[in-house]
Parts: sequence; C-alpha cells; structure tokens
Amino acid sequence: MKLAEAIHAHWAGAAELTALLPAARFFTGAPPAAELPWASLTGWRGEVVERFHDGSSVERVEATLEIHSAQFHHACATAQSARRRFDRAALALEGSDRALACRVAAEDARCERWGHWVFAIVLEVIVHRSGA
Repeated sequence: MKLAEAIHAHWAGAAELTALLPAARFFTGAPPAAELPWASLTGWRGEVVERFHDGSSVERVEATLEIHSAQFHHACATAQSARRRFDRAALALEGSDRALACRVAAEDARCERWGHWVFAIVLEVIVHRSGA
C-alpha cells in the first residue's frame, strides 16, 4: 500500500473518526465539488534523509490533513479525533517498505472568508524504503 492509501485506510479503520466524518468524505487533493463537511490529504513534501549500501533509504515525508466543516465544534472534534488516530500511528505500507514513525508535527485552525472552518494537521512520517 502506498503512503496515501495507508493514511486513508488508517482513517477508515477508526470508528470514532468515521462517525464524525466518513471515509468516503476523505479525499486526496481537492475534492470534486464536495459539500461540507469533508477532509483532504494535501501538501506532500518529502526528503531522503539517509541512503544505505543495500540501496534502501529513509525518507521524511510531510502531508497535511485538512478538515473542512461549516461548524466549528464539528471541525474541532474531527481534528481532535484525527490527531489521536495519527499521532504515533503504525501505518501499513506495501511490500518491504515500512513506516517507522508517524507524528503530528503541526496544527492550525482558521475560518475562511466564506464562513467555513478549516483545521489543518501536518503529519510527519518517517519511511524506510527497501532497495528492491
């Protein structure tokens, strides 16, 4: 499973989180004209922090979970649930790649001019990529 797929599967596996925002309302990138509430996985950044003689490497990847809702309390509750779900999470990747660590690196909340709330959670994932 690729990292984005692993994050989506991890979201879908949380009853508390999916009760607040179903996995079908969690998109990668911009949603296709979705009605509120919804969440998206955006802002991918990655860097190789170490390469090994066997061709494997360790990467530090950042991705942002954005939760969009018309109601502050709903957005806040969903963000809190997502934070609990993803901070120190064990993400399952495909093949011999492994997610060594996942943590919440930063958080932000804002109200957009058109009146809906956006809670952003930056995830930092350390990934060991096999050389195969």
